Amino acid sequence: MRGQHFSVDGKKFHNFYAALRYSDEVKSFSEYVIPREHLDAFESVKVADILNRDPKYYIKEKLTRIFKEYPSQRLHYSGGSDSHTILQVANEMGLSFTDSLTACSSILKSDYVNEEYVPGIRYLQDNKDSVINPEIFHPTVRHFEDLWSDPENLYTQSGIDFLCFRPMYTDIIMEGREPRDCEITGHSKHKLVRKDNNYYWVLFSCNDEYMKLNNEISFYSDGLLPELSVQQAYLSKEFFERAIPAKDTMETLCFENTPELMREEFNKKLGRTKSLTHEIAIGTILGKANGLNEKSHRSMKELLSIGREDILNMWQTSVTSIINDLKHIPYGIELINQKCAIDGFQKDMVLAKKIQRIGFAYRLDPDRIVPVDHTEIFE
Repeated sequence: MRGQHFSVDGKKFHNFYAALRYSDEVKSFSEYVIPREHLDAFESVKVADILNRDPKYYIKEKLTRIFKEYPSQRLHYSGGSDSHTILQVANEMGLSFTDSLTACSSILKSDYVNEEYVPGIRYLQDNKDSVINPEIFHPTVRHFEDLWSDPENLYTQSGIDFLCFRPMYTDIIMEGREPRDCEITGHSKHKLVRKDNNYYWVLFSCNDEYMKLNNEISFYSDGLLPELSVQQAYLSKEFFERAIPAKDTMETLCFENTPELMREEFNKKLGRTKSLTHEIAIGTILGKANGLNEKSHRSMKELLSIGREDILNMWQTSVTSIINDLKHIPYGIELINQKCAIDGFQKDMVLAKKIQRIGFAYRLDPDRIVPVDHTEIFE
């Protein structure tokens, strides 16, 4: 989302760990900030006017606006349900993106390691009018070496997280590429919180992946066409009200927590087009994970297969370094245990997981969104 950043006493950061370390130095809190322009746009939406519209209407409206206002457009395309919908609807409208970028995982261009991205790449190859200049990023051994050779790198890369071992961060995948007038991302679906029969749309700082892109359009989530973003929140609420019975305790509701049998229906509710495969639709090709996911495990095993265990050791050193540097800071990192490919999944390894910040929270009332302090939701 354009303009998002972390802030400590008014000082801006595009890196969670750098903000956290500085917050410890000055004894202040690192906040996740969403610019007022987006919030004002969301709060201007008349909810009654959007609820009866088909979600495709606003998806098309946003694409029309993007192509009218931005002569060049780069779609960050994985082939997943969110970015594929953007591409497919644009093509149905007769629109072709000037550029796309698909970031893969394999240094050997292995279909096994890149399994999640292969259907999207093949779609681009079979539909050449979709994008004028489709580009694919393949990591190299140098990318791994440069990233993990020095723990201090972790304080400079935008959106970096140990739980993504692969060098797929914005600074890396955009290296040597000229920026386009807009960089379009699909990002994750909205996350809601249900508490005391109220539903809240909450933006967590896990959306910091593209924070350094000054011209990012977060397609489903920003204020460029706020009707789309707000409608996605209410459609999610309608789905969860019907599909997942309420509990007595506070609960986070999102795609990842939705039963697999209901995920295709959730996608359809939000206006997503038919996914390239059933596995993509339900997010199970390489899975969602609380720690390292299958994509990172396959990447690790590939490096081991070419004798580069030293890179995994460098990554482990970086993990240990940042844990030692930051574990004492309140609300900074959470330590989790997980087996991984570094030793053949033999022993638990201690990993650092970011404790999320909140950019905004809105209560989804029947007729309007109401901005609330996070303390209304989280004690």
